[in-house]
Amino acid sequence: MNVFFVHRPYQMLNATEYVKHANLDDCHLVVLDADGGSRAQFTPVVDPSLWASIRFFPLRDLFRYRDFSEREPSSLADRVSEIVQALDQACQRFRLERLARTLTDVDQLVLGSYRAGYARYMRHLANRIPHRKLVLIDVGTDTIEINRQRVEEFECGTVPYAPRGPATDSALRRFRRALNRKYVEWDTAGVDSLTFFTGYDLTPSPADRVVGNTYKHLRSRIGTKPKGHEVWFLGQPIADQEYVDWFAFAELIAAVVRRYTPENLRYVPHPHESLRQLDIVADAGVRVLRFSSPIEHAMSVAAESPALLAGFFSSALANCASIYGDALDYEAVRIPEPALLKQKENLRDIYDSFAAEGLEGPGTISVINLP
Repeated sequence: MNVFFVHRPYQMLNATEYVKHANLDDCHLVVLDADGGSRAQFTPVVDPSLWASIRFFPLRDLFRYRDFSEREPSSLADRVSEIVQALDQACQRFRLERLARTLTDVDQLVLGSYRAGYARYMRHLANRIPHRKLVLIDVGTDTIEINRQRVEEFECGTVPYAPRGPATDSALRRFRRALNRKYVEWDTAGVDSLTFFTGYDLTPSPADRVVGNTYKHLRSRIGTKPKGHEVWFLGQPIADQEYVDWFAFAELIAAVVRRYTPENLRYVPHPHESLRQLDIVADAGVRVLRFSSPIEHAMSVAAESPALLAGFFSSALANCASIYGDALDYEAVRIPEPALLKQKENLRDIYDSFAAEGLEGPGTISVINLP
């Protein structure tokens, strides 16, 4: 059998493409529900006819985790928080491993993420479920970073998921670390080989390979539709996730409004975008345009297309360029590097990939600098 693990609705589009591309049967879908409400979010994009079974697996944290990796807990509240976090993650790991033990004779294991440091349970699954072939479906611009990580892993060897502490550590600390390795921490060591199913023109490590995703299935379902006059700008939680500060985000939105004018501009919010970000957008005079499914799918069923699809470095922008090709115009607004608080090299690579037309299909993304 073939088993797919996804945790975001947009990943279903690429999961469907891979089922069709590889002509797979006996496919089993597991939706890892890390946010709640997955059934309603996934219903528009899941085709039940493709799947031998569909399972929604709750995998939600009890509360927002605090990071104690760089410092020891310094108060009683910190100690209690650390213990509760460990118990919560241990329960998640136990439940996920119990599921993994039921998955035997897996031919292809297909994951919706493999990025080190993010959704660590995905890498854990790859190390717990025996399989013949491991495939990463396209995860937008994250695919570029994952490939970079894989190249580094090949050059340096697989990275252990629980590095040893100093030799001078007490017996109690060594015992605690051993317990964490065995029962709590996710096993994020890199696998020997990974296949990328992607629309990006990647140069993989010698251990990995790339299979091109041309969105052939989704393209076949898109008919000709009229083009409207609106500009749809794809939102991202860039201030929420501290790519830029709040002042810089407001300045960026103001510059976007000046370029496209509020009369024609519609802002399509990201599912994880905060009300604080959306308030800034509204204060700039921009109307918010919401869809019940990922933009890649929503555009395929909309009555008309936008005149232009724009965004900062949204993976959905790249996906739509691959899917809809030259039926639309695309613009990526470059965030000035002095305004960025992190990931400067990664974003530079993303914008370069847009400008180099490194995507499958005829869609061209113009990278612009706002005044």
